Amino acid sequence: MDNTYNGWTNYETWNFNLWYGDILDEMVSDYHDNLESDETLEYGQVYEMVNGFIDDILEEMDYEANFIGDIIGHAIQQINIHEITENIMSEYE
Repeated sequence: MDNTYNGWTNYETWNFNLWYGDILDEMVSDYHDNLESDETLEYGQVYEMVNGFIDDILEEMDYEANFIGDIIGHAIQQINIHEITENIMSEYE
C-alpha cells in the first residue's frame, strides 16, 4: 500500500510543509544570512530548528489529554522531520 501524498512521505508531512514550510524557510534563511563567511549551514542545525518549531507549536496549543489531543499527537508524530529538513537544505546546496 502506497501511503505517500503529493510527493511527500505522508499526508501529515505534506500538510505540515503546506502550512509552515514558508515560515521555516524564512527562519533558516535568516539564520543562514547571519552565519560567518567561513561557516556553512549544517543538516543538524536545520533539523533542530524544525524540531524546535514543532515543539513550540505543541506548547502554544496546550491541548488536553483527550480524544482530540490523541489525534493531534499522533498526527504530529507522523511528520517526517528528516524530509522537511532535506527539503529546506536542498535550497542551500
